[in-house]
Amino acid sequence: MFWLSFALAYDADALLTRVDAVEALRSDRLSERAPTLDRDVYRAAAAGKIVTGVEKVEGHAAKLGYGVGVVDVPIDALWAALNDETRHGDLVPLSRIELVSGRACEDGRKVLMVLPLPLLTDRYWVNVNRYNAGLAEASGGKVRELVWSSVADPASEPLSAEGKAAVKGLVPIGFNRGAWFLVALDDGHTLAEYHSWVDPGGSVPAGPAGLFATSGIEDTFEAMAGYARAGRLPCKEAP
Repeated sequence: MFWLSFALAYDADALLTRVDAVEALRSDRLSERAPTLDRDVYRAAAAGKIVTGVEKVEGHAAKLGYGVGVVDVPIDALWAALNDETRHGDLVPLSRIELVSGRACEDGRKVLMVLPLPLLTDRYWVNVNRYNAGLAEASGGKVRELVWSSVADPASEPLSAEGKAAVKGLVPIGFNRGAWFLVALDDGHTLAEYHSWVDPGGSVPAGPAGLFATSGIEDTFEAMAGYARAGRLPCKEAP
């Protein structure tokens, strides 16, 4: 487990009280495999850290990476920022992000993503992004979950001509599954929990494969918080 510096501190007792208050809602999560987080993780997040870690998943070589932090933006703004992935080109280390089906910000949309890799063949995948509408409704919008899972055969998806050219010769990942889980702490602060479980596919040594679990999590938190603060949020109406 790693504790990385972040710009915000929050009252630990208030945060833990809020975590306890929404605990029963976690059973309604759509994510099939969320990380196990103890109270020390939340205390570190309250102290202004982005807490990252890796968990083994029984029966799988691919590990699950996670991050937890407090973000100084309202939950609606952070939610809108997370759902605006087609405009994340300057925020994340992807060489291509393309809407494959559905509309931008829409529940159930499919998105092509291409990841350049040093010393390895670049990877690509198509995610299905889903909202947990039931969780949002049950909490009055104070708890949100964005879940993604990659399709089994991304090459069979209706990619654009540019998308097909971009992935030609690349390696599709084995799978990519994960989620953002958000809890409103007050009108201006949000607890964010992120996890990603990725099988990079192809032949990848154990060391580089392990980097897929945690690589860039702290940068992702910083980027999404900054994007939310900037206020350019076309997905603000996303439920």
